[in-house]
Amino acid sequence: MANGMARLVAPVTAFLLSAASVLSARPQAPVVPSATDKSAVSERVVISIGDEKITDRDFEQLIAAMPPEYRKFYSGPGKHLLPQYIIRLKILSAQAVKEGLANRPDVVRAIEISRESVLTGAEQKHIEEGITVND
Repeated sequence: MANGMARLVAPVTAFLLSAASVLSARPQAPVVPSATDKSAVSERVVISIGDEKITDRDFEQLIAAMPPEYRKFYSGPGKHLLPQYIIRLKILSAQAVKEGLANRPDVVRAIEISRESVLTGAEQKHIEEGITVND
C-alpha cells in the first residue's frame, strides 16, 4: 500500500500545483448563507493558510478535477492526505516565490511545461465533449 501511495505523490503534487493556481485565481464572492441554506456547508472553511481560505467547495472541486484514478483515492481512503499536500504546496511555493526561484530558467521551463500539459488536457476534454456518439 505504501508503494502505491508513493506512486501517487508526484503526479498529484503536479496536479495540485496547477489546480491551486486555478483555485487562487478565481474571484471570491462573500457568502452569507441563510439558516436554511444547504450550500452553507460547501462554503465552510476547511483549510486556512495565512490569509488564504480553502472551503469544502474548493476541496471538492479539486477532487472532481483530478484524473479518475486519483479522484477515487483522494475522495475515499486518501481524502485525509489531501489537506497535507495542499498546505505543503502553498507554504513551499510561497517561499519559493519569495526567494526568487520562480525566475530561475529551469523553474520557468518547468512552469511552461506544466502549463502546456494543463492546456493539452483542457483541449482534449473540450474535443471529447464535442464528440457525439450515435448508436
